[in-house]
Amino acid sequence: MKTTICTVDLETTGLNHDYHEIIQWAILPLTDKFEADTTIEPFNVRIKAQFPERADKKALEVNGLDITQGLSCFSDAKIHFEIWKAKYGIGQIEPLCQNAFFDLSFLRKYYNHDQFEEIFHTGRIRDTKIQAQAINDAFNLKEYIRPFRSTSLKAIAELHGIDYTGAHDALRDCEITAEAYQTEVKEPKSASWGDGRCKYCGKRLKASHAYVATLKENSKPGKEFFFDTFTCRKLEQAKPKYVSVFRLVEKEKAEDKKAETKIRT
Repeated sequence: MKTTICTVDLETTGLNHDYHEIIQWAILPLTDKFEADTTIEPFNVRIKAQFPERADKKALEVNGLDITQGLSCFSDAKIHFEIWKAKYGIGQIEPLCQNAFFDLSFLRKYYNHDQFEEIFHTGRIRDTKIQAQAINDAFNLKEYIRPFRSTSLKAIAELHGIDYTGAHDALRDCEITAEAYQTEVKEPKSASWGDGRCKYCGKRLKASHAYVATLKENSKPGKEFFFDTFTCRKLEQAKPKYVSVFRLVEKEKAEDKKAETKIRT
């Protein structure tokens, strides 16, 4: 039995692990380079909700799952999980998650402490949400603009230029999470954003400036950008149509105007 790095993701009937249920459980085995291990079939099961009346309507709208479909209960999912592990010789799992606290809190409900620790190597948890927050914190300490606008999987995927299509399916989220982690490890945003200066013109980044640069890098054909007077000249050379100005831009303009007024008086 081998220890295997795996992306783990769940879809649930709500956010409260003491009240809501798991309705989809997916595990994607990875190589030591954090790529999907094509020699191992991913684990992916759907489970019927035992308490459908407890389901949060917003959660179901997001994941779009039918809570009446799937295995009859989570005990059946556990059996399928053990068969899958035995088939591929998987021992302990080193979990990689987007918000490990959320996913593992739900799974802990169905295992006692010793069982859970035997399945998951909790000393080697990897988390893209915490990873993004740590990078933002590092930039905040240097008073630079944060690379990640938030630590949601969507925001992380956007910054890395990762296709977010099909998200909120547990297996697809596993794929996105793995790609996000691999991208950040191989090409850290903390390195690509350097010392908080624009890699196009070398000037100190402002909120609007960084936001435009991000959209410029990761946008799809036909997508419009936010531009303003702080945008670097090199980006402006390929300026598309103007659109509504981002709130941070308006804030910065107001602050600059206020500063100019003080100087004049």
